[in-house]
Amino acid sequence: MVISKDDIVKRNFRITNNNAIDMHVGKRVRQRHTLLGMSQEQLGAELNFTFQQVQKYERVANRISASRLWDISQILDVPISYFFDDMSEGTMRSSPRWISRGDNTDVLNGEQIKDP
Repeated sequence: MVISKDDIVKRNFRITNNNAIDMHVGKRVRQRHTLLGMSQEQLGAELNFTFQQVQKYERVANRISASRLWDISQILDVPISYFFDDMSEGTMRSSPRWISRGDNTDVLNGEQIKDP
């Protein structure tokens, strides 16, 4: 089976833009601070930046770095693993590692294909 340039572009988009794992982490940040009754403004103040940056993390306009995720976990009083809890298999398979290795399968015209 021949894979088109469009298929490669779509795969690369899944790796770099609005990755499902980043979206899951952003949702978990929002879920936790909301559960605690903490506003975006309050979380931003604890992190020494504006609520707009918190919004960008939650909406995945900006990715959360490992050190920032650590800070957020400390402020929200949860382990780092909290942000990855309840992740679906489909979300896990959107990992750039899975996509770039070709471990992710796609369906084209009813046939399952594996990206080489």
